[in-house]
Amino acid sequence: MKTSRIKYFILSLFISGITLLWGGCIKEDRSNCEECLTLKFRYRTAPESRAGTSFPEIDRLSVFVFDGSGIFVFRADDDGIRITDAYSMTLPLKPGSYQFVVWAGLDEHYILPTCIKGETRMEDFILQLERETDNSIPRHPALLYHGYEEVTEFKPLESKTITISLLRITNTIRVIAHNLPATVNHSISIEDDNGTYYHSAEIAPDDFLTYIPVYAQTRAQASSLIADFNVMRLQNDRAARLKIKDETGTTKYDEALIGKLLSAYPGIDFDYTHDFIIEITFNDAYVPVSIKINGWEIIDEESGLG
Repeated sequence: MKTSRIKYFILSLFISGITLLWGGCIKEDRSNCEECLTLKFRYRTAPESRAGTSFPEIDRLSVFVFDGSGIFVFRADDDGIRITDAYSMTLPLKPGSYQFVVWAGLDEHYILPTCIKGETRMEDFILQLERETDNSIPRHPALLYHGYEEVTEFKPLESKTITISLLRITNTIRVIAHNLPATVNHSISIEDDNGTYYHSAEIAPDDFLTYIPVYAQTRAQASSLIADFNVMRLQNDRAARLKIKDETGTTKYDEALIGKLLSAYPGIDFDYTHDFIIEITFNDAYVPVSIKINGWEIIDEESGLG
Protein backbone atom coordinates (compact mmCIF):
# COMPACT_ATOMS: atom_id res chain seq x y z
CA MET A 1 0.00 0.00 0.00
CA LYS A 2 2.82 2.38 0.93
CA THR A 3 4.62 1.51 -2.31
CA SER A 4 1.52 2.42 -4.33
CA ARG A 5 1.22 5.75 -2.55
CA ILE A 6 4.89 6.54 -3.18
CA LYS A 7 4.51 5.71 -6.88
CA TYR A 8 1.39 7.88 -7.08
CA PHE A 9 3.21 10.76 -5.35
CA ILE A 10 6.17 10.52 -7.73
CA LEU A 11 3.85 10.36 -10.76
CA SER A 12 1.97 13.44 -9.52
CA LEU A 13 5.22 15.36 -9.12
CA PHE A 14 6.26 14.38 -12.64
CA ILE A 15 2.94 15.50 -14.16
CA SER A 16 3.07 18.77 -12.21
CA GLY A 17 6.59 19.41 -13.46
CA ILE A 18 5.58 18.84 -17.07
CA THR A 19 2.57 21.13 -16.61
CA LEU A 20 4.72 23.90 -15.18
CA LEU A 21 7.24 23.51 -17.98
CA TRP A 22 4.51 23.75 -20.64
CA GLY A 23 2.83 26.60 -18.77
CA GLY A 24 6.12 28.47 -18.74
CA CYS A 25 5.94 28.73 -22.52
CA ILE A 26 2.34 29.91 -22.53
CA LYS A 27 2.92 32.49 -19.81
CA GLU A 28 5.89 33.99 -21.63
CA ASP A 29 8.53 32.72 -19.17
CA ARG A 30 11.09 31.54 -21.67
CA SER A 31 13.60 30.33 -19.06
CA ASN A 32 12.00 26.87 -19.07
CA CYS A 33 11.58 26.55 -22.83
CA GLU A 34 14.15 24.83 -24.99
CA GLU A 35 12.05 25.63 -28.05
CA CYS A 36 10.23 28.97 -27.90
CA LEU A 37 8.89 31.21 -30.63
CA THR A 38 8.13 34.69 -29.34
CA LEU A 39 6.10 37.33 -31.16
CA LYS A 40 6.60 41.05 -30.67
CA PHE A 41 4.52 43.76 -32.27
CA ARG A 42 5.14 47.27 -33.52
CA TYR A 43 2.62 49.77 -34.82
CA ARG A 44 3.74 51.16 -38.16
CA THR A 45 3.04 54.88 -38.29
CA ALA A 46 4.87 55.60 -41.56
CA PRO A 47 6.44 53.66 -44.43
CA GLU A 48 9.73 52.02 -43.46
CA SER A 49 9.33 53.34 -39.92
CA ARG A 50 10.99 51.20 -37.30
CA ALA A 51 9.59 53.24 -34.43
CA GLY A 52 6.64 51.82 -32.56
CA THR A 53 3.93 53.37 -30.43
CA SER A 54 1.55 52.19 -27.76
CA PHE A 55 -2.03 51.13 -28.44
CA PRO A 56 -3.94 53.04 -25.77
CA GLU A 57 -7.38 51.94 -27.00
CA ILE A 58 -6.58 48.31 -27.83
CA ASP A 59 -6.61 45.80 -25.00
CA ARG A 60 -6.99 42.51 -26.84
CA LEU A 61 -4.91 40.61 -29.32
CA SER A 62 -5.64 37.50 -31.40
CA VAL A 63 -2.96 35.53 -33.24
CA PHE A 64 -3.95 32.87 -35.77
CA VAL A 65 -1.20 30.37 -36.56
CA PHE A 66 -1.10 28.54 -39.90
CA ASP A 67 1.53 26.10 -41.09
CA GLY A 68 3.78 26.72 -44.07
CA SER A 69 1.18 25.43 -46.51
CA GLY A 70 -1.57 27.63 -45.08
CA ILE A 71 -3.41 25.11 -42.88
CA PHE A 72 -4.74 26.29 -39.52
CA VAL A 73 -2.79 25.18 -36.43
CA PHE A 74 -4.23 27.11 -33.48
CA ARG A 75 -5.38 30.47 -32.15
CA ALA A 76 -3.86 32.43 -29.25
CA ASP A 77 -5.73 35.28 -27.53
CA ASP A 78 -4.62 37.78 -24.93
CA ASP A 79 -7.11 40.14 -23.27
CA GLY A 80 -6.90 42.97 -20.79
CA ILE A 81 -3.46 43.98 -22.00
CA ARG A 82 -1.64 47.07 -23.15
CA ILE A 83 0.16 46.44 -26.41
CA THR A 84 3.43 48.34 -26.47
CA ASP A 85 6.88 47.80 -27.92
CA ALA A 86 7.73 45.93 -24.72
CA TYR A 87 4.84 43.48 -25.03
CA SER A 88 5.50 39.95 -26.33
CA MET A 89 3.64 36.66 -26.73
CA THR A 90 5.52 33.36 -26.54
CA LEU A 91 3.92 30.42 -28.35
CA PRO A 92 4.45 26.71 -27.62
CA LEU A 93 5.23 25.57 -31.17
CA LYS A 94 6.96 22.51 -32.49
CA PRO A 95 9.74 23.05 -35.05
CA GLY A 96 8.36 23.67 -38.52
CA SER A 97 7.17 26.34 -40.94
CA TYR A 98 4.53 28.81 -39.79
CA GLN A 99 2.56 31.86 -40.87
CA PHE A 100 0.86 34.30 -38.51
CA VAL A 101 -2.26 36.43 -38.95
CA VAL A 102 -2.87 39.02 -36.24
CA TRP A 103 -6.07 40.92 -35.52
CA ALA A 104 -5.85 43.37 -32.61
CA GLY A 105 -9.08 44.87 -31.30
CA LEU A 106 -11.56 42.18 -32.34
CA ASP A 107 -14.97 42.35 -30.72
CA GLU A 108 -18.31 40.58 -31.23
CA HIS A 109 -19.13 42.74 -34.26
CA TYR A 110 -16.26 41.30 -36.30
CA ILE A 111 -17.15 37.88 -37.71
CA LEU A 112 -14.53 35.20 -38.36
CA PRO A 113 -15.02 31.63 -39.59
CA THR A 114 -14.79 28.73 -37.17
CA CYS A 115 -11.23 27.49 -37.65
CA ILE A 116 -10.64 23.73 -37.50
CA LYS A 117 -7.14 22.49 -36.80
CA GLY A 118 -5.66 20.71 -39.78
CA GLU A 119 -8.57 21.68 -42.06
CA THR A 120 -9.20 25.42 -42.37
CA ARG A 121 -7.16 26.97 -45.15
CA MET A 122 -5.73 30.46 -45.01
CA GLU A 123 -7.56 31.57 -48.16
CA ASP A 124 -10.85 30.77 -46.40
CA PHE A 125 -9.91 32.78 -43.31
CA ILE A 126 -11.99 35.89 -43.97
CA LEU A 127 -13.05 38.62 -41.56
CA GLN A 128 -16.37 40.38 -42.04
CA LEU A 129 -17.84 43.39 -40.31
CA GLU A 130 -21.28 42.61 -38.89
CA ARG A 131 -24.08 44.47 -40.65
CA GLU A 132 -27.85 44.74 -40.54
CA THR A 133 -30.04 43.03 -43.14
CA ASP A 134 -30.14 46.28 -45.13
CA ASN A 135 -26.29 46.44 -45.04
CA SER A 136 -26.28 49.39 -42.68
CA ILE A 137 -23.67 49.72 -39.92
CA PRO A 138 -25.57 51.36 -37.04
CA ARG A 139 -22.65 51.22 -34.58
CA HIS A 140 -19.06 52.37 -34.68
CA PRO A 141 -16.72 49.52 -35.65
CA ALA A 142 -14.14 49.02 -32.91
CA LEU A 143 -10.64 50.22 -33.71
CA LEU A 144 -8.89 47.37 -35.49
CA TYR A 145 -5.27 46.58 -36.35
CA HIS A 146 -3.86 43.85 -38.57
CA GLY A 147 -0.54 42.11 -38.98
CA TYR A 148 0.71 39.28 -41.17
CA GLU A 149 3.97 37.36 -41.11
CA GLU A 150 4.71 35.17 -44.11
CA VAL A 151 6.28 31.72 -43.84
CA THR A 152 9.01 31.54 -41.24
CA GLU A 153 11.10 28.52 -40.28
CA PHE A 154 11.34 27.44 -36.65
CA LYS A 155 14.19 24.99 -36.10
CA PRO A 156 14.66 22.36 -33.36
CA LEU A 157 16.11 23.63 -30.07
CA GLU A 158 15.76 27.19 -31.34
CA SER A 159 14.60 30.20 -29.36
CA LYS A 160 13.34 32.72 -31.90
CA THR A 161 11.72 36.16 -31.79
CA ILE A 162 9.67 37.58 -34.67
CA THR A 163 8.47 41.19 -34.83
CA ILE A 164 5.16 41.62 -36.64
CA SER A 165 4.20 45.03 -38.03
CA LEU A 166 0.64 46.14 -37.34
CA LEU A 167 -1.38 48.49 -39.51
CA ARG A 168 -4.55 50.27 -38.48
CA ILE A 169 -7.58 49.21 -40.52
CA THR A 170 -10.23 51.58 -39.15
CA ASN A 171 -10.57 55.33 -39.64
CA THR A 172 -12.34 58.18 -37.86
CA ILE A 173 -14.14 60.82 -39.91
CA ARG A 174 -15.97 63.85 -38.52
CA VAL A 175 -18.26 65.57 -41.01
CA ILE A 176 -19.42 69.11 -40.22
CA ALA A 177 -22.10 70.46 -42.55
CA HIS A 178 -22.78 74.22 -42.29
CA ASN A 179 -25.76 76.29 -43.48
CA LEU A 180 -28.24 73.44 -43.83
CA PRO A 181 -31.88 74.58 -43.54
CA ALA A 182 -32.54 74.56 -39.80
CA THR A 183 -36.19 73.62 -40.28
CA VAL A 184 -35.29 70.34 -41.99
CA ASN A 185 -33.91 67.22 -40.35
CA HIS A 186 -30.92 65.92 -42.28
CA SER A 187 -28.94 62.70 -42.12
CA ILE A 188 -25.36 62.07 -43.18
CA SER A 189 -23.95 58.70 -44.23
CA ILE A 190 -20.85 57.18 -45.79
CA GLU A 191 -21.15 54.28 -48.22
CA ASP A 192 -18.34 51.90 -49.13
CA ASP A 193 -17.90 48.22 -50.00
CA ASN A 194 -15.08 47.69 -47.50
CA GLY A 195 -16.53 45.37 -44.86
CA THR A 196 -14.82 42.06 -45.75
CA TYR A 197 -11.10 41.17 -45.58
CA TYR A 198 -8.77 38.38 -46.60
CA HIS A 199 -6.10 37.13 -44.19
CA SER A 200 -3.74 39.73 -45.66
CA ALA A 201 -6.21 42.56 -44.84
CA GLU A 202 -6.82 43.16 -48.52
CA ILE A 203 -10.44 44.10 -49.12
CA ALA A 204 -12.53 41.19 -50.41
CA PRO A 205 -15.63 41.56 -52.62
CA ASP A 206 -18.59 42.83 -50.62
CA ASP A 207 -21.88 44.67 -50.86
CA PHE A 208 -21.94 48.41 -50.29
CA LEU A 209 -22.37 49.24 -46.62
CA THR A 210 -24.00 52.35 -45.19
CA TYR A 211 -22.17 53.72 -42.16
CA ILE A 212 -24.47 55.51 -39.71
CA PRO A 213 -22.79 58.22 -37.61
CA VAL A 214 -23.15 59.40 -34.06
CA TYR A 215 -24.39 62.99 -34.09
CA ALA A 216 -22.82 65.56 -31.79
CA GLN A 217 -26.23 67.22 -31.39
CA THR A 218 -29.79 66.54 -32.43
CA ARG A 219 -30.33 67.14 -36.10
CA ALA A 220 -32.92 69.88 -35.48
CA GLN A 221 -30.77 71.92 -33.10
CA ALA A 222 -28.81 74.08 -35.52
CA SER A 223 -27.96 74.76 -39.13
CA SER A 224 -24.60 73.05 -38.60
CA LEU A 225 -24.72 69.28 -38.39
CA ILE A 226 -21.82 67.32 -36.86
CA ALA A 227 -21.56 63.59 -37.58
CA ASP A 228 -18.84 61.26 -36.28
CA PHE A 229 -17.98 58.07 -38.14
CA ASN A 230 -15.75 55.07 -37.67
CA VAL A 231 -15.30 53.39 -41.04
CA MET A 232 -13.22 50.50 -42.27
CA ARG A 233 -10.23 50.62 -44.59
CA LEU A 234 -9.92 53.48 -47.09
CA GLN A 235 -7.97 53.08 -50.33
CA ASN A 236 -7.27 55.23 -53.37
CA ASP A 237 -9.20 53.01 -55.76
CA ARG A 238 -12.34 52.65 -53.65
CA ALA A 239 -15.75 54.11 -54.47
CA ALA A 240 -16.65 55.48 -51.03
CA ARG A 241 -19.29 58.20 -51.07
CA LEU A 242 -20.45 60.85 -48.62
CA LYS A 243 -24.19 61.55 -48.73
CA ILE A 244 -26.54 64.02 -47.08
CA LYS A 245 -30.30 63.43 -47.22
CA ASP A 246 -33.27 65.43 -46.01
CA GLU A 247 -36.06 64.06 -43.83
CA THR A 248 -37.92 62.68 -46.86
CA GLY A 249 -34.92 60.57 -47.86
CA THR A 250 -34.09 62.79 -50.82
CA THR A 251 -30.36 62.97 -51.51
CA LYS A 252 -29.19 66.57 -51.34
CA TYR A 253 -25.45 65.97 -51.55
CA ASP A 254 -23.58 62.99 -52.99
CA GLU A 255 -19.81 63.23 -53.29
CA ALA A 256 -16.90 60.88 -53.95
CA LEU A 257 -15.23 60.75 -50.54
CA ILE A 258 -11.85 59.42 -51.66
CA GLY A 259 -11.61 62.03 -54.42
CA LYS A 260 -12.04 64.84 -51.91
CA LEU A 261 -9.49 63.37 -49.54
CA LEU A 262 -7.01 63.03 -52.40
CA SER A 263 -7.69 66.65 -53.38
CA ALA A 264 -6.61 67.73 -49.92
CA TYR A 265 -3.70 65.27 -49.71
CA PRO A 266 -2.52 64.26 -53.22
CA GLY A 267 0.18 62.01 -51.78
CA ILE A 268 -1.88 60.53 -48.97
CA ASP A 269 -1.17 56.99 -47.84
CA PHE A 270 -4.31 55.62 -46.20
CA ASP A 271 -2.24 52.98 -44.42
CA TYR A 272 -0.84 55.69 -42.16
CA THR A 273 -3.38 58.55 -42.18
CA HIS A 274 -6.62 57.66 -40.41
CA ASP A 275 -8.25 60.70 -38.84
CA PHE A 276 -10.15 63.29 -40.86
CA ILE A 277 -12.36 66.32 -40.24
CA ILE A 278 -14.41 67.26 -43.29
CA GLU A 279 -16.09 70.66 -43.05
CA ILE A 280 -18.58 71.64 -45.77
CA THR A 281 -20.37 74.97 -46.12
CA PHE A 282 -23.41 74.95 -48.42
CA ASN A 283 -25.37 77.67 -50.16
CA ASP A 284 -29.16 77.67 -50.09
CA ALA A 285 -29.28 75.17 -52.98
CA TYR A 286 -27.12 72.57 -51.19
CA VAL A 287 -24.14 73.43 -53.37
CA PRO A 288 -20.88 73.46 -51.39
CA VAL A 289 -19.17 76.84 -51.44
CA SER A 290 -16.34 75.66 -49.24
CA ILE A 291 -14.87 72.29 -48.31
CA LYS A 292 -12.09 71.93 -45.77
CA ILE A 293 -10.37 68.70 -44.83
CA ASN A 294 -8.29 68.86 -41.66
CA GLY A 295 -8.28 72.62 -42.08
CA TRP A 296 -7.19 72.64 -45.74
CA GLU A 297 -9.50 74.39 -48.21
CA ILE A 298 -9.97 72.30 -51.34
CA ILE A 299 -12.66 74.15 -53.32
CA ASP A 300 -13.97 77.71 -53.43
CA GLU A 301 -17.29 79.24 -54.47
CA GLU A 302 -16.41 79.26 -58.16
CA SER A 303 -15.28 75.65 -58.15
CA GLY A 304 -18.72 74.18 -57.59
CA LEU A 305 -18.98 70.46 -57.02
CA GLY A 306 -15.78 68.46 -57.35
